[in-house]
Amino acid sequence: MQILINAISLKQGGGLYILDNLIKHLSPKLKTIWIVPLGKNKMINNHLYVKIPLFLYSKYFLFIYYFKFVKKIVSKYNIDIIWNFGDIIIPNIYNQIYYFDWAYAVYDEDYIWSKMPLKEKFVRKLKVLLIKRYINTVKLVVVQTENTKRRLVEKYNTKNIFVLPTPIE
Repeated sequence: MQILINAISLKQGGGLYILDNLIKHLSPKLKTIWIVPLGKNKMINNHLYVKIPLFLYSKYFLFIYYFKFVKKIVSKYNIDIIWNFGDIIIPNIYNQIYYFDWAYAVYDEDYIWSKMPLKEKFVRKLKVLLIKRYINTVKLVVVQTENTKRRLVEKYNTKNIFVLPTPIE
């Protein structure tokens, strides 16, 4: 089984902590392909880290990354399942575990959106639309809190949600 772990947007916070913990506990027998922030092509045990073109790290090329680039990686490496830690869901990939930690998609309060610069607001609203469109196509949604789970159910009628609290050491 080939597993792709999409971690391109994990640079800080709880998701990064969970990812670091996952890396420590993965079996070297498990074959994984990783897309990480500013990663390099290298093989460690059975874990291959894939380098991506630098321009794809920009939020303005995010859609090319999710709609084109990841699909090429899935095809190239015959990926069976994706564990997606990215900001949005990879479209039309159904064998996907989506780690949801992007609060903008479940918080509609004015104070969050009103002071945001227009360009930022536009990009974030597009992400929200994509999450709304694809959240019910993934196998499993993983969240950090019961509150986030409740909001996903209320806002998107999301099923198959698993709460995985951020571990504290």
